[in-house]
Amino acid sequence: MPTKWGGKLTLGYSECELFYTDGSDLDALTAKRIAAGECASNRIAQGFPCEYVVPTNQFKWFYFRVLKNYNQATKATFTQSKTVSKTPWTCSWYPMADAQSPNLYDKGGTLEIYDAAFNSTALAIEKRNLVRWVDGHFANSNLLLEADAERTVGYDFDNADMDGNIWTGWDPFVYTNVLQNASSLDISWFGHCDMSSAVIICEAEPTTPYTVPGTTNTFSALQQKGLLVALYHEYSLLRATGWNALPHEWHSFMETRILGEDKMFACDIYNDTQYPENDQVWNHPIYEITEANYIEKPNQTDEKAVEIKCQVKYWSGGPASLYYWYTLSYNQDGEAFDSEQTDWNLNDPRAPDDYHRTPDRAWIPNVMTAIGDFWEGNLDYTTIRNIVPVSTP
Repeated sequence: MPTKWGGKLTLGYSECELFYTDGSDLDALTAKRIAAGECASNRIAQGFPCEYVVPTNQFKWFYFRVLKNYNQATKATFTQSKTVSKTPWTCSWYPMADAQSPNLYDKGGTLEIYDAAFNSTALAIEKRNLVRWVDGHFANSNLLLEADAERTVGYDFDNADMDGNIWTGWDPFVYTNVLQNASSLDISWFGHCDMSSAVIICEAEPTTPYTVPGTTNTFSALQQKGLLVALYHEYSLLRATGWNALPHEWHSFMETRILGEDKMFACDIYNDTQYPENDQVWNHPIYEITEANYIEKPNQTDEKAVEIKCQVKYWSGGPASLYYWYTLSYNQDGEAFDSEQTDWNLNDPRAPDDYHRTPDRAWIPNVMTAIGDFWEGNLDYTTIRNIVPVSTP
């Protein structure tokens, strides 16, 4: 058993007994004693199939004894699965393009109600042109054409159309390579999916309308969700993997968060380096290990190396599934370590089409305790928390 996090171990094809001592390396004396029926106190399961739920920190070496059908092979399978206790709920990712909805800047929406109730100008800040992520979140189309980029949102795609206009400073963190080689940009996916994911993970779902005392301004449950998304505009991270996560980073992060802490985490579910033609970011909360199957690696030289076919569930207005396939090695502490990008089994001919993908970055947000600088003082933390109280993440 390579991992310290536990799961379900099944021995099939034969009636078996399963034994565990202290996980030490196999030795002939212990095996002979088990075969002679002398280690009954170490027997932890028996049956056909022989099934055992392995607890956390019971790992390394197990013994088994075949009781019947001695000519049959005995196959061992190990899977991990768990659904976290908190149920995910639906929160819009609030696209930035006016061609889609809902938007945070909608007429009659979250920010307009807030402005009316508290004499603020938050909506005007959200509706500034999408020049860079940090400036504003409004664009009037799903597709930006360089020919009229200056007129629509005020920037030029590094002069890709050779019209003589100068570079106007698109955020260099975002798609500089795309802007240098194209005269248009698909922004249909630009939105607040990371903030929405953070809200789902950290907050309870608003369900009851709230009327601001002394006014007729009422926030519906949906508009309170929008207020939380605005609040989380500048969230911080409790912890995260690196970008282009390696298999051991991803798997250890998932085990620790879901199996160990019983909580959701967020993830950009597709790695852009694997799919440059689909160069987008889609963050979602992951709430379930549906099934992580550990498979002994064929022709392996490292006895601690395993392949893992992993299915997880994420929330996207409802349950949806993801599949990843990768190879891991484990150390003596039961922790995955030292993998490479080539350990994602992307091109393995045994891999179903659904498994030919990798995640990018997994991350966990902190609960917001203040308003960020983006809103320039037009949103107030205490006021928002009077409308949507702090909850236990």
